[in-house]
Amino acid sequence: MWPHVLLIAVGDTAVCIGTDDDEIADLLRSWCVPVGSVPAIDRVDRVDFGLELHPPAPSHRALPRTIPTLSHGIRVVGRARDIDALRDGLLRTLGSLSAQVPSTHVRLAGLPLLCDDGAVEVASPDELDRVADRWLRQRGLAPIYVPSAVVDPHTLTVRIEAPFGSSAAPIIAPLRRWWCEQPDVQVADAASFGSMMAGSVHRLATQLQEELPRLQQPQHLSHPGPDAPLSALAELVQRMPPTAGRPGV
Repeated sequence: MWPHVLLIAVGDTAVCIGTDDDEIADLLRSWCVPVGSVPAIDRVDRVDFGLELHPPAPSHRALPRTIPTLSHGIRVVGRARDIDALRDGLLRTLGSLSAQVPSTHVRLAGLPLLCDDGAVEVASPDELDRVADRWLRQRGLAPIYVPSAVVDPHTLTVRIEAPFGSSAAPIIAPLRRWWCEQPDVQVADAASFGSMMAGSVHRLATQLQEELPRLQQPQHLSHPGPDAPLSALAELVQRMPPTAGRPGV
C-alpha cells in the first residue's frame, strides 16, 4: 500500500497517484478531488502513476538495494538515485496531460536526454532497462523522466512540458538525434523508406489523457485525423532518420 494515494485534477482529467514521498504529496494535495466527484471512479483500487522515492533497505546487506522508481501502471518511466529528477519527471508528465499537440507534430515514445549543449536526444523506450542514469550523466546526457516527447518534424525541435503547477517554461530544444533498434538504412528509395517506417512506427506514443477518466465531458472535442501522427512520423523519418544503437556509446 502507498503511504499517500491522491486523486488529482489535471485540467479535465482525473489522475490517481501513489507515492511514499511527503514532499510531492504536499505539493499535489491542493489539486485533490473527492473520489465520488469523478463519474468513472467510485473507489481507488489502483494508481495511474507510482512514485517510490524511499524504498525500504534490504533485509540483508548482501542483497541489492531497490532504486527509486517512477512508474506508469506496470511500466517503468524512470529509475534513478536522483530523486529530484524523478519528482521533476512526474510533474512534467502531469503537465503534458493538458497540453495540446498540433497535428503536424509527432509524440515519440522514449526517454529524452538533455545534452550539455542544450540539445536533446530521444532514446529507445527500453533504454531504462539497460543503462544506469549515472552512466548517462557521465557522458553528458541528463535523463528527463517522461514517457514521451513531442517533436516538430519541420523545425526538428523537441518540446517537453513544464512541471505541473509551476510557472516555468517548457523545454524547447533542438533534436540532435533519436534512437531506434534497427540496422542503419538509407531513405533514398521507397523500399528503404518503408523499412525505416516499419521499424519506427512503434515509437508513436498515445496521449496519456486518453487512457484516464474525465472529470466532465469536454464541450468541444478536436481530434486530428487518424493519419496525422503517421504523416508527422514520416516527415521526421525523411528529415532525420533514426540512429541505430544506444546513446553515449
